Amino acid sequence: MTIVKKRMGAPAEVLQIGQDALALWRKKRDHAKRKGGKVLEAWNKAQEEKKRVVNSPTRAIRDFCTQCVGSRFAVNDCRGFTCPLYKYRPYQKGTEDEAV
Repeated sequence: MTIVKKRMGAPAEVLQIGQDALALWRKKRDHAKRKGGKVLEAWNKAQEEKKRVVNSPTRAIRDFCTQCVGSRFAVNDCRGFTCPLYKYRPYQKGTEDEAV
């Protein structure tokens, strides 16, 4: 008897957003390749700039939380207590534990 573990993945709507973003990126890349010249140079320069952006766990958590709740101003009012990133979310107000 084979035991099949159910793998927890991202919700379907999140996967669809990622697939749509990737399709758009590929479309823009292909357009730049077809045009060539300055358009292709601008595309390559923009991609290099994106690679230079410093990625950190803090930035990833901030971006995730902001996308999840819709705006950075709503992050401190987050009620996703079961989220594994809840205690690491940015823009937190002081808690009662800190006041003691």
